[in-house]
Amino acid sequence: MEPLVSIVIPTLNSAKTIRKTLESIKLLNYSNVELIVVDGKSDDGTLDIVKEYKNVYNLRIVIEERRGRGVAYNRGVLESKGKYVAFLDSDATIATPGWISDAVKVMETDDKVAVVFTKVYSPP
Repeated sequence: MEPLVSIVIPTLNSAKTIRKTLESIKLLNYSNVELIVVDGKSDDGTLDIVKEYKNVYNLRIVIEERRGRGVAYNRGVLESKGKYVAFLDSDATIATPGWISDAVKVMETDDKVAVVFTKVYSPP
């Protein structure tokens, strides 16, 4: 079985972009993921959009007082249950379906690798 990968998405007032981000996750060729959306108390409808995906993904929403992206990433890591953690910004989309599977393959086969980076696409 594939190891669980936690994808942490920090967000604050991302109603204009979060739907594209969440839709792009459907492109992944890796199915054992959980999404952790860490929201800094958005007031623009972001959470309403995220909640539409509760039955689409293994999704958890964490409301965190706005203290910056780094704090949101750290909170997401603390909330994660995955063997691996990936980060995706709320205005980015997945450009490569193998993004997670390729990273997991590297991590699972080479114990000297601790971090894997990849490209994502942030539309204008």
